[in-house]
Amino acid sequence: MVAGSSDDSSYPGPFRCNKGSQYYCRNYHRQGSGKQATSHGSDLNSRRGNSYFNWISSLRSKQVNDFKQKRSDEQSEEQPSSHLVNKLDRVHWYIEGNARNHNTIKYDFVHKKNPKPVLRRGQEFYLALRFRDKDFDIKRDKIVMYFRFGSRPSVNKGTMAVIGVYNDEFTMSKNDWDVRIDSGSIGKDLMLQVFIPPSAPVGIWRLDVVSSLHGHHSHNAMHLYEDETDVFILFNPWCSDDLVFMENNDKREEYVLNDHGKVFMGSYRCPQGRPWAFDQFESMVLPVAAYILELADITDTERGNPVHVVRALSAMVHNPYKGGIMEGRWDGKYKDGYAPYKWTGSARILEEYSSNGYRPVKYGQCWVFSAIVTT
Repeated sequence: MVAGSSDDSSYPGPFRCNKGSQYYCRNYHRQGSGKQATSHGSDLNSRRGNSYFNWISSLRSKQVNDFKQKRSDEQSEEQPSSHLVNKLDRVHWYIEGNARNHNTIKYDFVHKKNPKPVLRRGQEFYLALRFRDKDFDIKRDKIVMYFRFGSRPSVNKGTMAVIGVYNDEFTMSKNDWDVRIDSGSIGKDLMLQVFIPPSAPVGIWRLDVVSSLHGHHSHNAMHLYEDETDVFILFNPWCSDDLVFMENNDKREEYVLNDHGKVFMGSYRCPQGRPWAFDQFESMVLPVAAYILELADITDTERGNPVHVVRALSAMVHNPYKGGIMEGRWDGKYKDGYAPYKWTGSARILEEYSSNGYRPVKYGQCWVFSAIVTT
């Protein structure tokens, strides 16, 4: 109600400010006429009684409560309760099945007690999301997957992929991460096929999954699932879109899958071949490779380029001043270490390197360094 309006003059309430009226406003009461104000107050109590003031108080309380309820209802519509969100329970990686499709079945990581996915870029792999309480409903549930690489993942730098689960077909180009819903999805299990672009950085990736409801954008209506699985993504010589592609199958068998061979020492005119166990499938190899790449002068984005990666590996194998794998020596004094010519394989060197706190192993020479890089 607007003070001073025509309707205000007859309103029998505490907001009247007309001195000529039988009711006094609070300002007039403060200015004086104590006895007169008191007499009028007594007259008001006698004429209206306590029930009148109780009724006024109830009106005020009801208006306040109605306002609070309205705000609560609006917030409920904007921010639905978190229990409505279909929360993720776990991720299933189909580790062995994917390893067969990706030519990584020989890696020890695939067969350990706590296995880890070893995948190759440039092709798809299977993944299943198991929900905790409710069946997956594509009309209700909004699922977004975040694949992260390195300490500061970035979409612009190619070290983070953000892919929403919407379609039963791949819709992106071959240079982008993509996902499609597999027909094997049923109930609480959402089976997916995820495509890794052939330019993705190699090393350890992690997955986060955010589930929410379609049409709602509040953080209170989201559930974040952080999967702790280390996902190793490698170069792919079987993929024609990968820079390391090898068309000849016999060469792939020899240079990628064969874990024994020869390294050569001696002079250019008189080389001598030595048997060597490259041991590229041993469990310590991939973690050590990922570790020394973190120490190398190479950015996360450059980890997608095989030329930069090979140069970084080569530099870090013999770099004792920066935490590299081996220390070289050519003077014949090997009492505090191991003579270079006694090494016969990579596994023992890498085991000693990792078990001794990533301190350089003593000692190596050129052919030993080259064998480790090959591993």
